[in-house]
Amino acid sequence: MNKSILSFLLFIFFAYSTLAQTRFITGIVKDAQNHAQIEGVTVAVYSKSNQKVLGGTSTNEKGFFKIKYTFKEKNIALRLSFIGYETIKIDSLAFINNNSDIGTVELVPLPIILNSVEIKAQKPMIEYHTDKQVINIDQVPGSESGSVSDALNNTGIVDVDPSTSKLSLRGNSNVKILIDGKPQEMADNLLSQMPASYIDKVEVITTPSAKDDPEGDAGIINIITKKETRQNYNGTFSMAGTSMDVGYGSLDLNYRKKSLNIFGSAITYLGRYTRLSSGNRTNYLSDILHSQTYDGNILTRGYMSSFKLGLDYDFDSLNSVSLTGNFNKTHGKMTNSNDYANYDINNYQTYLYNTIDDGKGDFNNYTISADYKRKFNSGGHEWSADVFISNMFNNTHDLLTTDYSYLPFNPSLELNDNDVHNKTLILNTDYVNPIESFGKIEAGYKFTLRDRRAALVNSNYSYLFGDYYDSLGLSNIFRYRENIHAVYLAYTNKISFIEYKLGLRDEQTFTDGLQEATGEEFKTDYNSLFPSLGLLYKINDLFQFSFNAGRKINRPQMDMINPFIKVNGPNNITIGNPRLAPTYMNSYELRFNPIVNIYYTDSKGRPSSISTNIQDSITVNTTINSASNKTYGAELTIPIINDPKFPVKLPGWFSMFNVRIAYNHLSENGGYLTEVYSINRNTWKFSGNCNLNLWWDVTAIFFYNIALKTEDERYRTGATDNANLYFKKDFLDKKLTIGLILKDIFNDVHPVNETYGSNFYSYNRSETIRDRNIGITFRYNFNDFTNRHEKEIDDERDKSDALFKN
Repeated sequence: MNKSILSFLLFIFFAYSTLAQTRFITGIVKDAQNHAQIEGVTVAVYSKSNQKVLGGTSTNEKGFFKIKYTFKEKNIALRLSFIGYETIKIDSLAFINNNSDIGTVELVPLPIILNSVEIKAQKPMIEYHTDKQVINIDQVPGSESGSVSDALNNTGIVDVDPSTSKLSLRGNSNVKILIDGKPQEMADNLLSQMPASYIDKVEVITTPSAKDDPEGDAGIINIITKKETRQNYNGTFSMAGTSMDVGYGSLDLNYRKKSLNIFGSAITYLGRYTRLSSGNRTNYLSDILHSQTYDGNILTRGYMSSFKLGLDYDFDSLNSVSLTGNFNKTHGKMTNSNDYANYDINNYQTYLYNTIDDGKGDFNNYTISADYKRKFNSGGHEWSADVFISNMFNNTHDLLTTDYSYLPFNPSLELNDNDVHNKTLILNTDYVNPIESFGKIEAGYKFTLRDRRAALVNSNYSYLFGDYYDSLGLSNIFRYRENIHAVYLAYTNKISFIEYKLGLRDEQTFTDGLQEATGEEFKTDYNSLFPSLGLLYKINDLFQFSFNAGRKINRPQMDMINPFIKVNGPNNITIGNPRLAPTYMNSYELRFNPIVNIYYTDSKGRPSSISTNIQDSITVNTTINSASNKTYGAELTIPIINDPKFPVKLPGWFSMFNVRIAYNHLSENGGYLTEVYSINRNTWKFSGNCNLNLWWDVTAIFFYNIALKTEDERYRTGATDNANLYFKKDFLDKKLTIGLILKDIFNDVHPVNETYGSNFYSYNRSETIRDRNIGITFRYNFNDFTNRHEKEIDDERDKSDALFKN
């Protein structure tokens, strides 16, 4: 009896032990686009240590799978694959004592050429659409190792100023920069610090359609981050450092469980560098202060932090909502020291003086956005509504010390505190309905409110009273409010083999400005119409003809219209122009994609910065509406890509080679006070990049950019060239990427600028110490992380000068 009981207990124990070691992995697989269940998906469990397959199955007609096996190894991962879809790897399965249900996994379809059932192995670097160019960042040389600005510069389409990080198109820096369609303060500076690996693609729109905001002389650059659609959690960690005392660290996390997706990110950037400058100025109106020379240096150091937190929720397959909050903080310190020497008309030194400008600043920006999307049963038919709120605080504090050689007593001390508070509210709604028998209709409404307040406290130190006070009456408060109501309608269809897009946008603008120190008030109320036309003829997957025409507007920014005097130093002031009017531009483009692009822009009243000399050799800087402005040019691109569709079969070690030649002509004329000018400027730029697959799976990318000397009746800019070299290698099944960056290899980025006026001449040269530098980057992905892609909202008029630039 006892033996029977013992045998029974042993049987129960071994049976329980066997069952305890049996684990089940379950889940459902769907199509990421139409959310339909996919049958026949291969699901494999494999060892992460030796990549050996431990078990597997395939999904049934409902997309469901269940894997049963007895395992000893806990360091395992899951691979889901199906022809025509991207393979997904999940490397964080939780096995303790329970089964593992990974929930719903959505596979992303791959583009397929139906006649030969060939899956595209490589996306092109540039894609061309009716009204925009799209840059696929993962195909850009150096995108895994550098910043977003580095990657954009390597395309040859977007220019990046090496000293200020400002982005420009065709030599024009008046570009509207959006991140996921939303405005971003100090966007140029942020992109120079953001890793390019976070970005999915970049839209370059030089002739906006009716749906796009028409603001921006040069066009729109919309940075689109990646979207995460897979279940479970994933993320990435990146860090980089250079011999230029610049570095960053970033962490991005994403968790999706069925209909809920939670995401967050944090980026921290540290920078410290020195820039040298020198130059001279000749004032033809003055015999006593006829010329001036200077030598100086600027020491800049600071940090930037950016945090994001948000969620997406799908109520069902047709309704979804997204909430996002962002906080950006920048703190910078700058010490600008200059030695000046003044000479009379006989070249006799009259006096010397030294200035030391100790400045510091804090920039804080909070943004909140909420997006709702309603899809309908037919593909592409949807309605969306968005709200965006931004609250920005910018405070700068400067102490300017000026020590004159002819003054025997203490130097003069001037203190400036500048507080800027910007509030922005955007309400936007869009409706899209593609009707197969009629064409695609797009319509929408957008309301934009910008409320600005700038307060400047200027004071000088009195040694007699031992305190600061406003002796010159330069303190002031400037308020500015702008309301814009916009509606648009666009229609897209085909006539035979030609696709066309017609659009019309109507905007009503109200502005109200007040300079409290003088009581000066000005208001405007104007209506603007913006028609647009796009034509596209697609020859094949490689070549297309397109034509675009549209109207754009350039509204003056707040610092351009503040009429109060700002003292920049001895004998140098800036005055705003409250009568500055908006500028309208007519833009035309003819393309043979991807090889040739010809463009022409005609405008009147374009804002132009101008300086002139008045009595006592005082230099006055202001912004005026130029009498007329014309720009035309051409771009030639020679792409060689190792792609199955390319006419010539290339060796496996060769990946990509691009040569780009750009020509731009600018004609402009205008005047201010005694200064009258006329400009006819020709600009040539050459750029190229080469991407090679070397030994031991190392990728090498070389980029070279040269701008020839530019000279016209008023300005002369010396030739500059820049060469960068990148190496990268993947480890741990491509989860870890290590990159090596060599920047400014030939140490030849030393901008030289000259200005010729009717009563003055100026020359200046700048150089960044250790601009030629070496850097190293690390990036680790877990669960094959890719960033999310947020809903697009347009704006971005509110630019602030960066406290420090890379």
